[in-house]
Amino acid sequence: MGLKSEMGKLLFDQNAFPDIPRFEREQLLDKIQWIWVNRKMINHHPLRHDLTGLYKRQKGKYRIIYS
Repeated sequence: MGLKSEMGKLLFDQNAFPDIPRFEREQLLDKIQWIWVNRKMINHHPLRHDLTGLYKRQKGKYRIIYS
């Protein structure tokens, strides 16, 4: 499962969205696409401790964790 754009490809686990309702899943995918497209212009929020090197964004009640 993934998203394609002119700048490359985003890949994520097929099991990342098993219990998320379809509408919310589409909103999350839109936010992930937005992060990808705007990745050079946005401030990234780093995680700490054993999650160093990862970043987070929030979409409603969900957290998007990415590297």
